[in-house]
Amino acid sequence: MSTDNSRIYTVIPESDTGEADSHAVEEEDRGDSTVLRAGFDNGSSSQIPWKRLLPFFILRSMDALTYGLIFPFIIEYMTSLEIPQDKIGLYAGIAEGSLMFAEASIAPIWAILADKLGRKKCSTWGFMISVISCGMVGFGKSAKWIIFWRMCIGLNPTPVLSKILITEFTHPTNREFIFSIYSPIFNTGYLIGHLIGGWLADPYGRLPFWLGGNSDFFQKWPYALPCLVNSFLGLLAVVVGLLFLEETKPSQIVTIDIQCSDRDTASTADLWKDTLKIPLFTLILASFCAYQFAVYAFEGLFTVFAYTSINQGGLGFPVEMIGSIIAFTTLLYIIGSPIIIPRLKRRFGVRKSLTITVITIPIEALIIPIAQWCARVGRVWTWVILLFVQLPLKNFHQMGWPMNDHLNTACFDDYPHLVATGSAITLIAGASGRAFGPAIAGWLFSISTEYPLRSFGRQVSWISLFLMTLPPVILSLYIPDGLTRENLPEDSEEDDANNPLLARRLSIE
Repeated sequence: MSTDNSRIYTVIPESDTGEADSHAVEEEDRGDSTVLRAGFDNGSSSQIPWKRLLPFFILRSMDALTYGLIFPFIIEYMTSLEIPQDKIGLYAGIAEGSLMFAEASIAPIWAILADKLGRKKCSTWGFMISVISCGMVGFGKSAKWIIFWRMCIGLNPTPVLSKILITEFTHPTNREFIFSIYSPIFNTGYLIGHLIGGWLADPYGRLPFWLGGNSDFFQKWPYALPCLVNSFLGLLAVVVGLLFLEETKPSQIVTIDIQCSDRDTASTADLWKDTLKIPLFTLILASFCAYQFAVYAFEGLFTVFAYTSINQGGLGFPVEMIGSIIAFTTLLYIIGSPIIIPRLKRRFGVRKSLTITVITIPIEALIIPIAQWCARVGRVWTWVILLFVQLPLKNFHQMGWPMNDHLNTACFDDYPHLVATGSAITLIAGASGRAFGPAIAGWLFSISTEYPLRSFGRQVSWISLFLMTLPPVILSLYIPDGLTRENLPEDSEEDDANNPLLARRLSIE
């Protein structure tokens, strides 16, 4: 893109009262050009803006609840529809991944609407799509019905808006702490979703009458109750967002003359090109996509693995047990990650910490045949391998997610005008990995159940998973150290050559 002498716009968000917040605009002289840094209105930038964050965290946790709800009972749900054994994992994976495919498809539209209509309107009213669609999932009589409504859930804007809001609500000096709790907040919703899905599915004859245990309605629709409860909780989250979520949509413009491309007339294609030119963004994006693919390939396989009978290579757990296991694991993550993640970052830095966490995923793939052997030996050994090896490693690899987010967010500290576009691109990359990972891994596991115990066909699932989990480890090794600046003083004069992201300019040449 050609550049000429034009104006660059630095935005000042508008509050709900219509008055602009006093965000600072810092101007730096870098020889032949001038660089603006986005200001952050958090009082002292190292303080945590809880008032702004809490409504956003509630919406984000509800999005996670909606995503995780179906995992405990999806295999039983698909089995009840008389789907062939070797196709159950495929259809379950598609049902899980279709949501992510929709997220990737709709992300650019929500990014544009967030700039036009505002973050608050899109976050709250857009989430109603998820509220309605989730309730419909439980009334399926075919795999197509489940897949369609799960896909509709993915049309909600929360994933892409969350990346925009977390960037605009945070400052490099408080980001380390906020990201250390951001992931547990998400996983709190994920935990609750697994508990609701595992405990409330198929209530007839199992739960008390006040939970539908005597209801003919829930006998006909055994998986409707958890979906309806999810919709009700989602509606409450929308109300909270409408009442308390602050607007950060740019309303005031500060301009200075610098040498750059014309941002105010830039097309969507131009913004995408400019975003992809941000130094190191494409590498971090590729690492994030590979990480999401690997993590959700494991999740998709584990969902089928946990429910499948022991004779077919699974663990043979009932639905409520699967929900409780994953909820317990998530609870340990919520407790441990705010303690472990900051210490890892301070000891090794964000990049090395990312490598340390993601290297556990291939190890988990290699443990699957050991877990299968333990299941055949006895339930005690199954619990030993799960509680002391498999699930702790699963928790540890999940800590790579906030580290990926941290690196990604740092790319836009000097490019506030590209935050929405960058968030959309990141969501598309991550959602693509999350869409295909569980479908492929779950399908391969279902195929492996058709083969004899010691045949190569029975081993295909974990061998394939091992190969699918290597790319994020390799890509993380290519990310240079020192990309984040959370430990720098706010008025740091550190030379740009010492830090790859501090050397970035607002104009993209």
